[in-house]
Amino acid sequence: MIISVVPHGRLANRMIAYVCAYTFGLSLGVDIEWNVGLPEWGMNFDADLHRRLTGNGHSSLILHDKDLLSGADALVLYQSRDFSAVVFDGLFQRRPLFAAPDRIRAIFSEAASPATEGSHFDFADDELAIHIRSGDIVNGVSWYPLVPISFYRSLVDMTQLKPVFIGQFEENRYCREILDAFPGARVAPPASPVVDFNRIRRAKNIAISVSTYSWLAAWLSHARTIHYPLLGFLHPKCLRYGMHGFGGIDLTPIDDIRYRYHLFPHLKGSHEDDFLDFTNPLGPISKEIPVSVVKRLQGPDPGPTVTELSVPFNEPWYLKKYLLAAWEISEGWYADAASHFALIGRQRGYSSGPAFIHPSTDNVALNKPASQSSTSQWSNGRTPEQDAARAVDGNSQKAMAFHTAKESSPWWMVDLLKVHEIECINIFNRRSNKDIRKRAVPLAVDLSLDGVAWVRVERVHEDTDFGTDGQGTAVPHQCLTAGRSARFVKLTVLKEECFHLAEVEVHGRAIL
Repeated sequence: MIISVVPHGRLANRMIAYVCAYTFGLSLGVDIEWNVGLPEWGMNFDADLHRRLTGNGHSSLILHDKDLLSGADALVLYQSRDFSAVVFDGLFQRRPLFAAPDRIRAIFSEAASPATEGSHFDFADDELAIHIRSGDIVNGVSWYPLVPISFYRSLVDMTQLKPVFIGQFEENRYCREILDAFPGARVAPPASPVVDFNRIRRAKNIAISVSTYSWLAAWLSHARTIHYPLLGFLHPKCLRYGMHGFGGIDLTPIDDIRYRYHLFPHLKGSHEDDFLDFTNPLGPISKEIPVSVVKRLQGPDPGPTVTELSVPFNEPWYLKKYLLAAWEISEGWYADAASHFALIGRQRGYSSGPAFIHPSTDNVALNKPASQSSTSQWSNGRTPEQDAARAVDGNSQKAMAFHTAKESSPWWMVDLLKVHEIECINIFNRRSNKDIRKRAVPLAVDLSLDGVAWVRVERVHEDTDFGTDGQGTAVPHQCLTAGRSARFVKLTVLKEECFHLAEVEVHGRAIL
């Protein structure tokens, strides 16, 4: 029997997929030839072998995330025909797919890893190993929020353990504020991912971050206590089964007595400045809950999920404005923010987004020179300048102004020809279906006096949906700039995508 595991993503993602496949292999009771992409643990992936296996549908069973809710599902599919190979193609991040950690630890022993340099760093029994995840998520990833610093303060106060930080300590505001909050705390020196993984596993007390990496290291450890933040994708309702076409994520090991669960309001990941400015003043922002509540959160979603609203809905704004709503969603009473607004928020008088300010100044972008990063087969203009100019022609009700190619971080820019004091920027999205509207987010709004040095005044969150009031009328996203001065306004989509809008208005007054 051959089992091949497609190596998706970083170390922990690849390890978790192998854990799922290995658990399935244990149930077969036969000799297995493994094809796994984990060179960190001495296992290599043969791409040619994998192509042969996936090219023979008659003898290879191919399993995806959405196929499996438990290990028994894989066995049923395997027994349905006479297969000589099984291919696991997905992330498989659901705890019921894994054997008990005692059955898994041996395959990831320190002796099995060729990368052990610097692994001598250890934790005392009275210390709390706190894993820090920063890196790319400090720029904002919806289901990867930073863990609020106030949680670490309350955890240290509650446990009376000494904090020791390990992980992605980098030069950013989040890490600086952690060090400021815990002066004199030990910080593990930088090391390779495998070395840090082994270090965490040796700790007696662990606080994991929103990270599959620290989750797996803690789960495979012999720790006495593991503090689990029900936050981001670690909350079982964040990425439910079937979302985005995958099997969902539920990593809560409710049968493991080592875990203590800490529930947070439904916080979305955002840029570190926005996230810290919002969470820092809140003080304690979590509450410890019993396993019985975690079991309820793992259950079916309460009531219907609302997918389309009749009004524009700004989810990040809503969750920050109405913290009670964020708690009620996290506690499992509502599926998501849009459903909360439709089912109870509107009755309470909640708003679906910030109030629109009617500008007191003229649209100074009207008919000004504009440019963009590229054109495409869907562009209306022949050149980037001609296509971009359609976004400042004064018609906010048209279907589409410009359309770039699909590329990394496509942008659009207007030159106001002289420096203006900017009151606000109204950004009109296409009024098409939601999937097309979502191409425009996450969106950065930058201002410049000279077209060289730029200041970011807003980052429109990836969960923001704008463009129509549900009745066909165009409704813009409004960026309030607090009277900043600029000659150039630039909009950039912060992902690989094509960029298209209907109109951009820049309201302000010239500075003489």
